[in-house]
Amino acid sequence: MKTCPVCAHGKLERGTQRQTFRYKSKRLRYEQPGAWCSACGEGILTNVDMTATEQLLSDFRARLDGYLPSEDIRRRSASPLYRK
Repeated sequence: MKTCPVCAHGKLERGTQRQTFRYKSKRLRYEQPGAWCSACGEGILTNVDMTATEQLLSDFRARLDGYLPSEDIRRRSASPLYRK
């Protein structure tokens, strides 16, 4: 286990932690994977960790902005009505 680079006291442990994402006065609670400090609670996120929740956060913003979420765009793109 690695020592936390933020507080230098705790140990980093892989796992998930509940996070709150705020956008346009709305909140989304989700589980963020990462390496979390046992002492200060700070998280160290890799590209893989960020990619795991990127789509969720992007779709949340899209819905609040009045755009289609990515799954709807993929489904419509695959429809024969939209193919040329």
